[in-house]
Amino acid sequence: MSFELKAIIAMFLASLLSLIIGPRIIPILKRLKIGQSIREDGPQSHLYKTGTPTMGGIIFILSSLIIFILMGNKSLNAIVILLSMLGFG
Repeated sequence: MSFELKAIIAMFLASLLSLIIGPRIIPILKRLKIGQSIREDGPQSHLYKTGTPTMGGIIFILSSLIIFILMGNKSLNAIVILLSMLGFG
């Protein structure tokens, strides 16, 4: 199987896993109060954003890491992409 096909399959599986684990992680982030705080002196229209989880990207990072491990792709290209994603968050 080519690298491109493996990458497409991994992307699809990571997206699917994100949809599955996302609804479970967001309440945990809210419970831990990892949310956006809004300044009082800012626009009033922004006040509805108070408490919005700001660490939602962790869902995509976790799902990509899990799929990478499960697929067992140890090519240099895949490892560089994964390390770049983890490094830049």
